[in-house]
Amino acid sequence: MNNIYANTVVLTAEYQVLSDSRLVLSFVLTSPATNVNAVAVRFNARDTEVVTLLPGEWHAFKVTNLADIEVKGTANETVTIVGGSW
Repeated sequence: MNNIYANTVVLTAEYQVLSDSRLVLSFVLTSPATNVNAVAVRFNARDTEVVTLLPGEWHAFKVTNLADIEVKGTANETVTIVGGSW
């Protein structure tokens, strides 16, 4: 990896994008075990394709634009993003 990326996103009850601008990375999206409730994840605002991350669960993405992914959950809980680009 030439460029390392790490970020924590504080969740709200409304969907929010993981990046305000185009940012293509390979990364792991994690719902920390300290979260109490599940996190809803969707791509490009497609309501029919919602994936749920339970506390402690993670999912790996390969060459994906962060601006295409939206998350929502319980206010003040978090998701973490760790990865990078080449």
